[in-house]
Amino acid sequence: PPPPPPPPLDPDASICYLKASQPHKTGGWRGFGPNPRALLSALEEQRVLGIHPKPTPLPSWLKEMRGVGKGQLHVAPCPVQAEFLASTESQLSSLVLHNSAQAVPPYPLSSNTTKSTAQPEGLPLQEGMHRELKASWEAHHTLPVAYGVNMGAKAMQAHIRETQACVELQRV
Repeated sequence: PPPPPPPPLDPDASICYLKASQPHKTGGWRGFGPNPRALLSALEEQRVLGIHPKPTPLPSWLKEMRGVGKGQLHVAPCPVQAEFLASTESQLSSLVLHNSAQAVPPYPLSSNTTKSTAQPEGLPLQEGMHRELKASWEAHHTLPVAYGVNMGAKAMQAHIRETQACVELQRV
């Protein structure tokens, strides 16, 4: 059924409300806007007063991003060659000591997605969420666990500074 018609409203009351609801005008406390508890919601203003509220303005950063690149973020290319980065990354990761892969512990959350007759079938959202969580659980537990580095702190600090200097020299 259609919504009920709005109650008849005294035009003077409508004008009084509109004046009182404007921020930093005659309504509200000095220096503050109107009391938000005394205001109507946007839907109530539309139903009772027939006012269609203005859309909230976009933040300036969003306006600028939409105007310049149609919402695309432009990032400068990497100043170091990809091959050099890959070799440096593998060389640095070889300094970290890892445990060998462990067996993945069982998934800890129970889901009602089993097809037994004792439990009802889960909702599609629930089933999808449990699939994603279980895949994340397994991916996390198949990662190697770092437990230390293969040199002392002073030597490691010197090695990292040397590597940083090499990367700085490779910048285009």
